[in-house]
Amino acid sequence: MTYSEADRQYYLAMAGIQLWYAREPLSGAAPSAEFSFPETPVTAEPADLAPPVPPAPSPVGNRARSGDNAGQAGQRIANLQALMSNAPSVSDHPPPASPEVEVAVDSETPAIDAAGDAPVSEAVPDDRLTVSNLRVTMGLWVANSRILVGRVSEDASEGLQDTLANNILAVMGASQPVEPDYLRWPVFANPLVPGNGFADFSRLLASMAGESEGRQLILLGVLPELPDEEREPWLAQTLGRPAVDFRQSLAELAAVPAHKRSLWQALKPLLRSAE
Repeated sequence: MTYSEADRQYYLAMAGIQLWYAREPLSGAAPSAEFSFPETPVTAEPADLAPPVPPAPSPVGNRARSGDNAGQAGQRIANLQALMSNAPSVSDHPPPASPEVEVAVDSETPAIDAAGDAPVSEAVPDDRLTVSNLRVTMGLWVANSRILVGRVSEDASEGLQDTLANNILAVMGASQPVEPDYLRWPVFANPLVPGNGFADFSRLLASMAGESEGRQLILLGVLPELPDEEREPWLAQTLGRPAVDFRQSLAELAAVPAHKRSLWQALKPLLRSAE
């Protein structure tokens, strides 16, 4: 099926493709095709082309459809001009369903909130622990009787942070490097998908860390943004009581030598107790 140039420009504009035309011929460019724009069709039909015994509604219907096609072509050109001039296009037939859908969504949202206010406020007082916007990557290194849980930055080299974590464990007495397990959160990009809450993050982190009894727990940059009155009970319930709770992450340790000295001072008591 052959489309006119006006139809082609209209469909490209509706698809979001912006047309560009050179004002002057470009060197080495192939000659452009002839742009055929439709002219206003003649609605009157020649008498010799009329059918021998035409029914009464047929020619009227054909002329009406021809007039409709002409009107649609004119409307397409008007829409194209509006799109090319960054002006909002005006349609003769706006979709009637859009306002109804918006009203339905707006009316349903308060109903859900009103129904969920009472049980949520009774179960968990802080919404930050239920509907999570947490974006974090945690690394877990387990060596002998020690486990290191550190925040891994996406902006720094993952191999460099792994090497730093293994060096810390080597200072603590680990005989060989260990492979880390990574927890990248959230699992789903949509925060409304079930399983993306803070409680789900806590359960998954606890299952990856395993039992903390009899092991020294070293934390590096594990959710320091939480308030202390919420973070301490969360740590005790999820990972256990840490032997060292350092607020800076592995990437911050690698970038700031003063943080390394502070961590070394925090690790010294563990080394003395192990001797």
